[in-house]
Amino acid sequence: MKKLKPGDKIDAIKTERAGSERIEAWAIAVIDRIEGNYLVCSFCNDPQEQENKFNNNSNEIAPLGTMTGDWSWRDKLAVNDFVDIVDTQGKWHLGTVLKVIEGDIKKLTIGLRFYCEGGGRVDEKGQFEGWNSAYDTTLSAYSIKIQK
Repeated sequence: MKKLKPGDKIDAIKTERAGSERIEAWAIAVIDRIEGNYLVCSFCNDPQEQENKFNNNSNEIAPLGTMTGDWSWRDKLAVNDFVDIVDTQGKWHLGTVLKVIEGDIKKLTIGLRFYCEGGGRVDEKGQFEGWNSAYDTTLSAYSIKIQK
């Protein structure tokens, strides 16, 4: 990897909790500072304030775009788009973007359901398969709990 400095972006393994489960995935991080052999990073567009330390020789970091590819799809997410989303038990579901909340950090309200003709349940938007609105969740568009 090239010589890194504060402000550079890299790909790094991010860990989030889904209930009692831990999920890990590659995400985009920015280097806040360098402490000896460690990169102190924060993850882009993430409201969590926790800093993450990575050894600069770690297999948990990579050059920007190597592991995350093109993340611009997250910027383009809109109402009625389908995404994969993890629930509080660590299980993945097909979900529907119900609301987009623009701001400093783009947030999405996602229903753990998808709308389709012949769906076994019905709400104000129509027939669907999955879980009702009690299980809707709002997350940063950059959360690793959302995948395509």
